[in-house]
Amino acid sequence: MAESNLGGLMMYFVNKEYLEQATFLSAGTFISDQPWIHKERIIDSYEIISPVDSTLYIESNNVPYAIESGEILVVPPHTLHRGLKVYQGRMKFHWLHFSAA
Repeated sequence: MAESNLGGLMMYFVNKEYLEQATFLSAGTFISDQPWIHKERIIDSYEIISPVDSTLYIESNNVPYAIESGEILVVPPHTLHRGLKVYQGRMKFHWLHFSAA
């Protein structure tokens, strides 16, 4: 197993040859108690989205998903994705952006 320390964030790889293939860009936790919907966007990196205590209804590449707490969705670069539902209660999810060689 290989590891890389990226500004305090540790990334682990099953095989060290992948260490050079993935580059961490940014990560965070989104929290909202206000009405909210994921905006429509196309980005140039991979995005991993993982809801914490709710279900995220999102469309990626014209395919609808209901991502439950504990599940992940990986959105490839240059892929249209957007929310499918306006949330009236609490929405919380972790997100991570990375690029690949």
